[in-house]
Amino acid sequence: MKHGHLLVKWQAVLAALTLAVVVGGQVQADPQPEWHEGDVFLAVGDGSYHVFDRGGTFKQSLQQDGGGYTTDCGFSPGLDKLYTVNYTRSKVVVYDSGTAHGIVQTIDPREASPEAHSGAIVFAADGSFYVGHPDGNQLIHKYDDAGMLLGTFQVQTDGRRGTNWVDLAADQQTLFYTSAGRLIQRFDTQASEQLDDFAELPGDGHAEAIRLLSPGDGSGGLLVADGADIKRLDETGRVVKRYDVSGQNDWFAINLDPDGRSFWATDQETDQVARFDIDTGRMRQGFLAGPGGTVFGVCLRGELTAGVPQIATNLPMAYQISQNVPNPFNPSTEISYRLPESGAATLEIFNLAGQRVTTLVQGEQKAGTYTVTWRGRDDRGREVSSGVYFYRFTAGGMAETHRMLLLK
Repeated sequence: MKHGHLLVKWQAVLAALTLAVVVGGQVQADPQPEWHEGDVFLAVGDGSYHVFDRGGTFKQSLQQDGGGYTTDCGFSPGLDKLYTVNYTRSKVVVYDSGTAHGIVQTIDPREASPEAHSGAIVFAADGSFYVGHPDGNQLIHKYDDAGMLLGTFQVQTDGRRGTNWVDLAADQQTLFYTSAGRLIQRFDTQASEQLDDFAELPGDGHAEAIRLLSPGDGSGGLLVADGADIKRLDETGRVVKRYDVSGQNDWFAINLDPDGRSFWATDQETDQVARFDIDTGRMRQGFLAGPGGTVFGVCLRGELTAGVPQIATNLPMAYQISQNVPNPFNPSTEISYRLPESGAATLEIFNLAGQRVTTLVQGEQKAGTYTVTWRGRDDRGREVSSGVYFYRFTAGGMAETHRMLLLK
């Protein structure tokens, strides 16, 4: 209980910290809730989605008329639109990913499935997308990028629910899906035929969200949210790793981080949001997003899926410095930045009085994405005290400053 209160306290402190940009030598607050790669979008019910940065700082709320439980979400391949799913109203509500973030389209799967509730959504490389139906029927719908129905697939389920969560393989035709039972099943959309089950999970429980791992055809295995924990399966369907946090027993939704090395998961009972390292199983960060029983889906801007070919190490198109993670922190925090071309880069830490504490980066670097760690020490190796610190990043003619908080 104390741990939960601490997370809520830190989240409140985070909400009070704002991004600061150096313009003409002056530090100015940036009030625009721009969406960046790695931002976390949570389905929180009541027709709403809450947007957080990857450090857990709340950015904004997206609201739909009519309320209802919200579930899965995902970005179009070009990242220009956010597609959200309202389970209760069985609608796909589309938001503009530009500066306004307004609703630009509403798609109603009930026209083809009057008794169904819409659940998961996943994109193909051409911008078409699939929608599963956990209740009412076993159908999976396919739509083009304009929202026109392209196909309806009657698939087998294991008797618990309909097509609860779906993922599309890299071949653009094989769907992997769960139906809140113990099976992970497959269906060939091109041949319209049922394939052999990928796996039957051990034990009891309800298999929920799944995500195929590289190369996206099952040979690299997959992740499945399985209530008590999240399981990693190999190509044979054998459990090779488990991911969990003490006290969390209802893992429900997952999605892959743009870094290609971690994934995000939500526990629907406690509203715990966590990012896990895929290889080590370590939780890299986490925060509480609600009082419990409200978070039923998660997606990331720039998330990796098997159906939309992406390279996690793509060179950035612009200079960018991210908010440190975690924030607040103790004793260390990570700062990521991007260089679209080779050149000089500097990353410095300052205290509240404007005095330089230490320099983390200084010199020529090649184009790419970098992450550095500050362990709360000055340039002489001495531990610094609790408080607010600033880090300033300069490269390619840009200069940007962020605030962070060290709590001991």
